[in-house]
Amino acid sequence: GHGLGQERELTDREKAIIGAPRDRPVFMMDKRRIRIEVVIPRGDRNLHRWDRWSKKHLAPSWRDALHGAGGHSYRTWFIYNGIIPPAWFSKVEDLKPDRIAA
Repeated sequence: GHGLGQERELTDREKAIIGAPRDRPVFMMDKRRIRIEVVIPRGDRNLHRWDRWSKKHLAPSWRDALHGAGGHSYRTWFIYNGIIPPAWFSKVEDLKPDRIAA
């Protein structure tokens, strides 16, 4: 329910936008396949609650579209303004281990 999309074939229009060849299948990755849990050090100033951050940094139309895609789960979202080092990963899960990752 977080609004991230499944794997799917790109349309011709989408292929044109990214400069992909139109004569072969090109796929959008499954953004729900890998789940990474992280532990951010307490008090890190780069971590922001999505709801508060988005009010200040996004146009209302974008914010509404993202909230609509995620349902009410946006209340649990955070944004990190920086690079999260792998040392902060506490858990990495392949949610579709029966498939080969490309």
